[in-house]
Amino acid sequence: MLFSLHQGLKARGNVEEWLGKVEEGMFGNLRKLTKSAITDYERRPRAEWVVAHCSQVIRETSRP
Repeated sequence: MLFSLHQGLKARGNVEEWLGKVEEGMFGNLRKLTKSAITDYERRPRAEWVVAHCSQVIRETSRP
């Protein structure tokens, strides 16, 4: 799983606030995954690197 909700995060109150917290968590996780993929790129052959990371990160880090 690429993103997990913390057990303390409950859908209560304004939906905009709750979804904002979910969005923050997702962006934070994507940042971590992207940094990891960039670091890993120099350590592995490209064919191995592509299957080791999620497709959204591969697509964004592979752009010229």
